[in-house]
Amino acid sequence: MRVTAYLKDKPRIYVTSGSFGSLTPETFKRLNEFAEVTVNRGKLQAEALRDVLREYDGVVLGTDRVTREDLNGDLRVRIIARHGVGVDNIDLQAATEKRIVVTYTPSANAESVAEYTVGLMLALSRRIVDAHIFMKSGEWARLEFVGFDLKGKTLGIIGLGSIGSRVAEISKAFGMRVLAYDPYVDRGKAVNLGVELKDSLDDLLLESDFISIHAS
Repeated sequence: MRVTAYLKDKPRIYVTSGSFGSLTPETFKRLNEFAEVTVNRGKLQAEALRDVLREYDGVVLGTDRVTREDLNGDLRVRIIARHGVGVDNIDLQAATEKRIVVTYTPSANAESVAEYTVGLMLALSRRIVDAHIFMKSGEWARLEFVGFDLKGKTLGIIGLGSIGSRVAEISKAFGMRVLAYDPYVDRGKAVNLGVELKDSLDDLLLESDFISIHAS
């Protein structure tokens, strides 16, 4: 889908993110109050991306990769907004050298991902998918799909950022023992969450019944 609003003397913003504004229509209403907005969802080819960087003041990206080569030359772009939780697809050093601001949304989907993660643990512990398939086949064997409780089990979290921390909080409410490995996190944060911070990834793997990875 391509939607273009031509408004004179306003900054130009180009949107490629597939989900930006999809759940909040007011986002585009607010943008159009002060900017000319072009929406072209989906990854751009390298040359098309470079054209955008030369012709637009701001870009809202999904997973498009922005390299040093893309940022060479005379550019109009002043801000690259990554619609997501990481900026590993953007050459930050090259952007900094060009005085281009790079933003991202680190906690935007933390709650949704955390709940989904715990939901998967419940599905595994109770064999929900197996039982569903079995019932659809017309069979019923209740005792074969009893499963086990999460309470008392040990969860190992790799990466104690926004999502990992929320997974820890929810899992603690189930009565789980929660371990974490994250060489960059402050030990005080782990203490506040009631999480045992491990110095070794191997130790975490050896002690955990479930492993949840929240690191890029």
